[in-house]
Amino acid sequence: MVAKTIVVLDPTARAQVTESPMALRLESLDGKTLGFLSNMWPSVRPTFARMQDVAARSYPLRGTVLKERAVTSSPAPPDIMGPLSADCDAVIVALGN
Repeated sequence: MVAKTIVVLDPTARAQVTESPMALRLESLDGKTLGFLSNMWPSVRPTFARMQDVAARSYPLRGTVLKERAVTSSPAPPDIMGPLSADCDAVIVALGN
């Protein structure tokens, strides 16, 4: 599998370009733990519930993890990101409503 990168341009910096490698794509969700990071918008809970249901019927998941955060204007704190990064193979993030 070929690793890909995302080029992030910071409009507040002078001629600063940062490259970060993209995470490798999973071949399958079989036996994986799927995480969900909610921004607590009203539509997210039913959307995530449906996604979790479809994923569980489509793949033999090891499990799922749901974390919620009310403040979306800053990075998620370590008590939320820690379990997601340690326990999950993939995470679906709610970015809007």
